[in-house]
Amino acid sequence: MSFLMPQTGATANSTARDEWNLFHFLSAANEDDLLRLMLGQMQEAMVQLDQDGRVIFANGPAVTLLGPAHLLQGRFWHQWLAPRWQAQIKQLMRRCQDKQLTLAPTEMTLQLGKGRSLPVSLSLSYLPAKSPSFVVTLQDLSASKAELDKLQQLASKDSLTGLANRRVFIEQLEQQWDKQTQKRHPISVVVIDVDYFKLFNDQYGHLEGDKCLQRIAAAIGLALPHPQCLAARYGGEEFTLVLPGCNGDMAWQVASVIRESINQLAFPELGAKVSVSQGIATEINGQFRTAGALLFAADTALYRAKAGGRNRVNAAG
Repeated sequence: MSFLMPQTGATANSTARDEWNLFHFLSAANEDDLLRLMLGQMQEAMVQLDQDGRVIFANGPAVTLLGPAHLLQGRFWHQWLAPRWQAQIKQLMRRCQDKQLTLAPTEMTLQLGKGRSLPVSLSLSYLPAKSPSFVVTLQDLSASKAELDKLQQLASKDSLTGLANRRVFIEQLEQQWDKQTQKRHPISVVVIDVDYFKLFNDQYGHLEGDKCLQRIAAAIGLALPHPQCLAARYGGEEFTLVLPGCNGDMAWQVASVIRESINQLAFPELGAKVSVSQGIATEINGQFRTAGALLFAADTALYRAKAGGRNRVNAAG
Protein backbone atom coordinates (compact mmCIF):
# COMPACT_ATOMS: atom_id res chain seq x y z
CA MET A 1 0.00 0.00 0.00
CA SER A 2 1.44 3.40 -1.01
CA PHE A 3 0.87 6.61 0.90
CA LEU A 4 2.49 8.78 -1.83
CA MET A 5 0.38 11.46 -3.47
CA PRO A 6 -0.33 11.00 -7.18
CA GLN A 7 2.24 12.89 -9.27
CA THR A 8 1.44 15.20 -12.16
CA GLY A 9 3.66 15.25 -15.24
CA ALA A 10 5.60 18.30 -14.02
CA THR A 11 6.00 16.82 -10.53
CA ALA A 12 7.15 13.51 -11.97
CA ASN A 13 9.76 15.24 -14.14
CA SER A 14 11.02 17.24 -11.16
CA THR A 15 11.20 14.11 -9.01
CA ALA A 16 13.09 12.22 -11.70
CA ARG A 17 15.58 15.07 -12.02
CA ASP A 18 16.09 15.20 -8.24
CA GLU A 19 16.61 11.43 -8.15
CA TRP A 20 19.16 11.71 -10.99
CA ASN A 21 21.08 14.40 -9.09
CA LEU A 22 20.93 12.40 -5.86
CA PHE A 23 22.20 9.29 -7.66
CA HIS A 24 25.22 11.16 -8.96
CA PHE A 25 25.92 12.77 -5.59
CA LEU A 26 25.82 9.39 -3.85
CA SER A 27 27.93 7.74 -6.50
CA ALA A 28 30.64 10.41 -6.42
CA ALA A 29 34.02 8.74 -6.23
CA ASN A 30 35.40 11.09 -3.56
CA GLU A 31 34.95 14.43 -1.83
CA ASP A 32 36.34 16.38 -4.79
CA ASP A 33 33.85 14.86 -7.21
CA LEU A 34 31.01 15.48 -4.77
CA LEU A 35 32.02 19.11 -4.28
CA ARG A 36 32.20 19.74 -8.01
CA LEU A 37 28.83 18.11 -8.55
CA MET A 38 27.39 20.41 -5.91
CA LEU A 39 29.08 23.51 -7.36
CA GLY A 40 27.82 22.52 -10.80
CA GLN A 41 24.23 22.66 -9.54
CA MET A 42 24.56 26.18 -8.13
CA GLN A 43 22.98 29.12 -9.94
CA GLU A 44 25.64 31.53 -8.65
CA ALA A 45 28.98 31.81 -10.44
CA MET A 46 31.41 29.72 -8.37
CA VAL A 47 35.10 28.94 -8.88
CA GLN A 48 37.08 26.34 -6.93
CA LEU A 49 40.75 27.09 -6.22
CA ASP A 50 43.55 24.95 -4.86
CA GLN A 51 45.57 26.09 -1.83
CA ASP A 52 47.90 28.13 -4.06
CA GLY A 53 45.02 29.99 -5.71
CA ARG A 54 44.96 28.09 -9.02
CA VAL A 55 41.59 27.44 -10.66
CA ILE A 56 40.53 23.78 -10.32
CA PHE A 57 36.93 24.06 -11.43
CA ALA A 58 34.45 26.69 -12.65
CA ASN A 59 30.73 26.01 -12.85
CA GLY A 60 28.49 27.00 -15.76
CA PRO A 61 27.57 30.50 -14.55
CA ALA A 62 31.25 31.23 -13.83
CA VAL A 63 32.25 30.14 -17.34
CA THR A 64 29.53 32.41 -18.77
CA LEU A 65 30.90 35.29 -16.71
CA LEU A 66 34.66 34.75 -17.07
CA GLY A 67 35.20 32.82 -20.29
CA PRO A 68 35.85 29.25 -21.53
CA ALA A 69 36.70 26.68 -18.85
CA HIS A 70 39.91 25.54 -20.59
CA LEU A 71 41.25 29.11 -20.39
CA LEU A 72 40.44 29.31 -16.68
CA GLN A 73 41.86 25.96 -15.61
CA GLY A 74 45.22 26.18 -13.87
CA ARG A 75 45.40 29.99 -13.82
CA PHE A 76 46.15 31.86 -10.62
CA TRP A 77 43.01 33.56 -9.43
CA HIS A 78 44.76 36.73 -8.32
CA GLN A 79 45.67 37.46 -11.97
CA TRP A 80 42.09 38.69 -12.46
CA LEU A 81 42.22 41.05 -9.49
CA ALA A 82 43.10 44.73 -9.56
CA PRO A 83 46.57 45.33 -8.06
CA ARG A 84 45.24 46.73 -4.78
CA TRP A 85 43.34 43.49 -4.14
CA GLN A 86 46.00 40.96 -5.15
CA ALA A 87 48.18 41.09 -2.03
CA GLN A 88 45.13 41.35 0.25
CA ILE A 89 43.47 38.24 -1.21
CA LYS A 90 46.71 36.20 -1.12
CA GLN A 91 47.25 37.18 2.52
CA LEU A 92 43.66 36.28 3.35
CA MET A 93 44.02 32.88 1.70
CA ARG A 94 47.07 32.13 3.87
CA ARG A 95 45.16 33.18 7.00
CA CYS A 96 42.13 31.14 5.95
CA GLN A 97 44.17 27.93 5.94
CA ASP A 98 45.14 28.54 9.55
CA LYS A 99 41.91 29.90 10.98
CA GLN A 100 39.28 28.86 8.43
CA LEU A 101 38.27 32.48 7.81
CA THR A 102 35.99 33.70 5.05
CA LEU A 103 35.73 36.89 3.03
CA ALA A 104 32.26 38.40 3.18
CA PRO A 105 30.80 39.69 -0.14
CA THR A 106 33.01 42.59 -1.20
CA GLU A 107 32.73 44.83 -4.25
CA MET A 108 35.76 44.81 -6.53
CA THR A 109 36.64 44.87 -10.23
CA LEU A 110 38.05 41.90 -12.15
CA GLN A 111 40.49 42.56 -15.01
CA LEU A 112 39.65 40.02 -17.71
CA GLY A 113 42.11 41.09 -20.39
CA LYS A 114 41.78 42.99 -23.69
CA GLY A 115 40.65 46.06 -21.75
CA ARG A 116 37.62 44.27 -20.35
CA SER A 117 36.78 44.79 -16.69
CA LEU A 118 33.93 43.35 -14.67
CA PRO A 119 32.49 44.82 -11.45
CA VAL A 120 31.55 42.00 -9.08
CA SER A 121 30.61 41.19 -5.54
CA LEU A 122 33.13 38.54 -4.48
CA SER A 123 33.16 36.25 -1.46
CA LEU A 124 35.77 33.63 -0.52
CA SER A 125 35.30 30.50 1.59
CA TYR A 126 37.85 27.94 2.78
CA LEU A 127 36.92 24.25 2.62
CA PRO A 128 39.05 22.16 5.05
CA ALA A 129 38.52 18.79 3.32
CA LYS A 130 41.06 16.03 2.67
CA SER A 131 42.17 18.14 -0.27
CA PRO A 132 41.65 21.66 1.10
CA SER A 133 40.47 24.26 -1.37
CA PHE A 134 38.77 27.61 -1.67
CA VAL A 135 35.47 28.54 -3.29
CA VAL A 136 35.02 31.98 -4.82
CA THR A 137 31.44 33.13 -5.33
CA LEU A 138 30.79 35.95 -7.81
CA GLN A 139 27.83 38.18 -8.47
CA ASP A 140 27.94 40.28 -11.64
CA LEU A 141 27.28 43.94 -10.77
CA SER A 142 27.49 45.29 -14.34
CA ALA A 143 23.77 45.89 -14.75
CA SER A 144 23.30 47.47 -11.33
CA LYS A 145 26.41 49.65 -11.80
CA ALA A 146 25.18 50.81 -15.21
CA GLU A 147 21.78 51.65 -13.74
CA LEU A 148 23.42 53.51 -10.86
CA ASP A 149 25.62 55.48 -13.28
CA LYS A 150 22.52 56.36 -15.29
CA LEU A 151 20.70 57.56 -12.19
CA GLN A 152 23.72 59.61 -11.11
CA GLN A 153 23.85 61.19 -14.56
CA LEU A 154 20.16 62.06 -14.34
CA ALA A 155 20.65 63.47 -10.85
CA SER A 156 23.56 65.68 -11.94
CA LYS A 157 22.21 67.07 -15.23
CA ASP A 158 19.67 69.76 -15.98
CA SER A 159 17.00 67.93 -17.95
CA LEU A 160 16.32 70.77 -20.39
CA THR A 161 19.83 71.90 -21.36
CA GLY A 162 22.05 68.94 -20.52
CA LEU A 163 24.38 71.18 -18.51
CA ALA A 164 25.19 70.44 -14.89
CA ASN A 165 22.47 71.36 -12.42
CA ARG A 166 22.67 73.77 -9.51
CA ARG A 167 23.60 71.11 -6.95
CA VAL A 168 26.57 69.91 -8.99
CA PHE A 169 27.68 73.49 -9.60
CA ILE A 170 27.77 74.23 -5.87
CA GLU A 171 29.65 70.98 -5.18
CA GLN A 172 32.22 71.70 -7.91
CA LEU A 173 32.64 75.30 -6.82
CA GLU A 174 33.41 74.22 -3.24
CA GLN A 175 35.78 71.46 -4.37
CA GLN A 176 37.64 73.64 -6.87
CA TRP A 177 37.80 76.51 -4.37
CA ASP A 178 39.59 74.26 -1.86
CA LYS A 179 41.87 72.78 -4.50
CA GLN A 180 42.87 76.05 -6.20
CA THR A 181 43.26 78.17 -3.08
CA GLN A 182 45.46 75.53 -1.43
CA LYS A 183 47.76 75.69 -4.46
CA ARG A 184 47.45 79.48 -4.62
CA HIS A 185 46.03 79.18 -8.13
CA PRO A 186 43.30 81.50 -9.42
CA ILE A 187 39.66 80.51 -9.73
CA SER A 188 36.92 82.50 -11.45
CA VAL A 189 33.14 82.37 -11.45
CA VAL A 190 30.92 83.76 -14.20
CA VAL A 191 27.18 84.33 -13.69
CA ILE A 192 25.14 84.68 -16.90
CA ASP A 193 21.58 85.91 -17.26
CA VAL A 194 19.50 85.99 -20.47
CA ASP A 195 18.32 89.55 -21.13
CA TYR A 196 14.56 90.16 -21.24
CA PHE A 197 13.85 86.44 -21.27
CA LYS A 198 10.40 86.88 -19.69
CA LEU A 199 9.40 89.06 -22.65
CA PHE A 200 10.75 86.39 -25.03
CA ASN A 201 8.60 83.76 -23.30
CA ASP A 202 5.53 85.99 -23.25
CA GLN A 203 5.85 86.86 -26.94
CA TYR A 204 6.87 83.51 -28.43
CA GLY A 205 5.68 80.97 -25.86
CA HIS A 206 7.40 78.63 -23.41
CA LEU A 207 8.18 75.99 -26.03
CA GLU A 208 10.22 78.47 -28.05
CA GLY A 209 11.69 79.75 -24.79
CA ASP A 210 12.93 76.25 -23.96
CA LYS A 211 14.53 75.95 -27.42
CA CYS A 212 16.19 79.31 -26.89
CA LEU A 213 17.68 78.19 -23.55
CA GLN A 214 18.96 74.99 -25.15
CA ARG A 215 20.79 76.91 -27.87
CA ILE A 216 22.24 79.35 -25.34
CA ALA A 217 23.39 76.45 -23.15
CA ALA A 218 25.12 74.84 -26.15
CA ALA A 219 26.98 78.07 -26.91
CA ILE A 220 28.06 78.39 -23.28
CA GLY A 221 29.31 74.81 -23.17
CA LEU A 222 31.43 75.31 -26.29
CA ALA A 223 33.18 78.31 -24.72
CA LEU A 224 34.72 76.40 -21.79
CA PRO A 225 38.52 76.63 -22.07
CA HIS A 226 39.43 73.21 -20.59
CA PRO A 227 37.76 70.03 -19.24
CA GLN A 228 38.10 71.02 -15.56
CA CYS A 229 35.75 73.97 -16.17
CA LEU A 230 32.04 73.50 -15.53
CA ALA A 231 28.94 75.11 -17.01
CA ALA A 232 25.63 74.80 -15.16
CA ARG A 233 22.07 75.97 -15.38
CA TYR A 234 21.66 77.71 -12.05
CA GLY A 235 17.92 78.22 -12.41
CA GLY A 236 15.43 79.69 -14.87
CA GLU A 237 17.36 81.73 -17.45
CA GLU A 238 20.49 81.99 -15.29
CA PHE A 239 23.71 80.05 -15.96
CA THR A 240 26.98 79.80 -14.05
CA LEU A 241 30.56 78.83 -14.82
CA VAL A 242 33.35 77.55 -12.58
CA LEU A 243 36.73 78.30 -14.18
CA PRO A 244 39.54 76.75 -12.08
CA GLY A 245 43.00 78.04 -12.93
CA CYS A 246 41.58 81.04 -14.80
CA ASN A 247 42.50 84.57 -13.75
CA GLY A 248 40.37 87.63 -14.41
CA ASP A 249 41.66 88.22 -17.94
CA MET A 250 41.04 84.60 -18.92
CA ALA A 251 37.52 84.67 -17.45
CA TRP A 252 36.82 87.91 -19.33
CA GLN A 253 37.92 86.26 -22.57
CA VAL A 254 35.55 83.32 -21.95
CA ALA A 255 32.68 85.71 -21.20
CA SER A 256 33.43 87.70 -24.36
CA VAL A 257 33.31 84.54 -26.50
CA ILE A 258 29.95 83.64 -24.93
CA ARG A 259 28.57 87.15 -25.51
CA GLU A 260 29.60 87.14 -29.18
CA SER A 261 28.31 83.60 -29.79
CA ILE A 262 24.91 84.37 -28.32
CA ASN A 263 24.65 87.67 -30.18
CA GLN A 264 25.08 85.65 -33.38
CA LEU A 265 22.25 83.23 -32.56
CA ALA A 266 19.46 83.67 -35.08
CA PHE A 267 15.79 82.78 -34.78
CA PRO A 268 14.63 83.58 -38.32
CA GLU A 269 11.26 81.90 -37.89
CA LEU A 270 10.58 84.26 -34.98
CA GLY A 271 12.47 87.31 -36.13
CA ALA A 272 14.03 87.44 -32.66
CA LYS A 273 17.48 88.14 -31.23
CA VAL A 274 18.80 87.36 -27.76
CA SER A 275 21.65 88.62 -25.60
CA VAL A 276 23.11 87.92 -22.15
CA SER A 277 24.55 89.95 -19.30
CA GLN A 278 27.47 88.51 -17.32
CA GLY A 279 29.23 89.08 -14.04
CA ILE A 280 32.75 87.85 -13.22
CA ALA A 281 34.59 87.43 -9.93
CA THR A 282 38.10 86.03 -9.49
CA GLU A 283 39.93 84.78 -6.41
CA ILE A 284 43.68 85.10 -6.79
CA ASN A 285 45.25 86.84 -3.79
CA GLY A 286 42.94 86.09 -0.88
CA GLN A 287 40.40 88.84 -1.54
CA PHE A 288 37.47 86.43 -0.91
CA ARG A 289 37.13 84.36 2.25
CA THR A 290 34.83 81.65 0.89
CA ALA A 291 33.49 80.16 -2.33
CA GLY A 292 30.10 81.61 -1.43
CA ALA A 293 31.60 85.10 -1.22
CA LEU A 294 33.15 84.63 -4.68
CA LEU A 295 29.77 83.61 -6.14
CA PHE A 296 28.03 86.56 -4.44
CA ALA A 297 30.59 88.96 -5.95
CA ALA A 298 30.00 87.55 -9.44
CA ASP A 299 26.25 87.86 -8.95
CA THR A 300 26.65 91.48 -7.85
CA ALA A 301 28.76 92.18 -10.93
CA LEU A 302 25.99 90.67 -13.07
CA TYR A 303 23.43 93.09 -11.68
CA ARG A 304 25.78 96.00 -12.46
CA ALA A 305 26.02 94.71 -16.04
CA LYS A 306 22.23 94.63 -16.30
CA ALA A 307 21.89 98.07 -14.74
CA GLY A 308 24.47 99.37 -17.21
CA GLY A 309 22.34 98.50 -20.21
CA ARG A 310 22.54 94.69 -20.56
CA ASN A 311 24.36 92.68 -23.25
CA ARG A 312 27.65 93.34 -21.50
CA VAL A 313 30.24 91.88 -19.12
CA ASN A 314 31.12 93.33 -15.74
CA ALA A 315 33.93 92.20 -13.43
CA ALA A 316 33.86 92.53 -9.66
CA GLY A 317 36.25 95.30 -8.63
